[in-house]
Amino acid sequence: MAQNPPETPVVLIIADISGFTRLVAARKMTLLHSQYIITQLLEAVIAQVEIPMQVMEVEGDAVFLCTPKQSRSLSWDRIRQEIGAKLLAFLEAFSAKLAELIAANTCHCEACEHMAALKLKIIVHSGQVVLGQVAGFKSAHGPDVIVVHRLLKNSVQADEYILFSDPAWQDLALPADIQTIPTVENYPEIGQVPCRAWIEPLGRGHLEHLVHQHPPASGWAKLKDGMAKMAATLALSLGLKKPRPFRHLPSSPQG
Repeated sequence: MAQNPPETPVVLIIADISGFTRLVAARKMTLLHSQYIITQLLEAVIAQVEIPMQVMEVEGDAVFLCTPKQSRSLSWDRIRQEIGAKLLAFLEAFSAKLAELIAANTCHCEACEHMAALKLKIIVHSGQVVLGQVAGFKSAHGPDVIVVHRLLKNSVQADEYILFSDPAWQDLALPADIQTIPTVENYPEIGQVPCRAWIEPLGRGHLEHLVHQHPPASGWAKLKDGMAKMAATLALSLGLKKPRPFRHLPSSPQG
């Protein structure tokens, strides 16, 4: 008789970029630059990932992370502290890269003009998953994977925040003085999910402050940014690179 695969206690995280609307991405050039900008920001977030945190999937304009609670090299107390610190590191890396892109920008397409509207929201949930591999890639399965993805659609009235399910809130080591808002999210297929929302963890106007404090971009930096956008646009236009299915952008560019 076949045994069920073992479940692993984990902390699940989704870092999701939003802010570009269908209106902003209505033209082909704008869409291509939108994809370039979001890719740069996702890579800045992913660069902060460290073991035992694992990237499970890059989902268009979001990255799905999984951290087992048990590690051969780190205690659970150390892991819960590391995750708490990394959540802020993701937001800081996102804002720093965005400020850099804004400072170096010379393009006047709608995506480049509106990139300051981009925000990062982070969803955190603790539970159990079945870890495995699909076609050589790591995978995580189970009801708690569904929960963390459902929490992307929530009732929080803010653009930038960290949303913790109650199990994640209880698990992680976070600053004692943070102010959160309790909320209960309702989903027909899974019921109620009690949560806590930490609104604007880096403070209101954090990006504007970074942009203001950022040193003026050099001519080389602006040239490099323009060439990178041109190369990315050319690769996508010629079909040398497939566009990702970004959720917050239209699926098919218009001319």
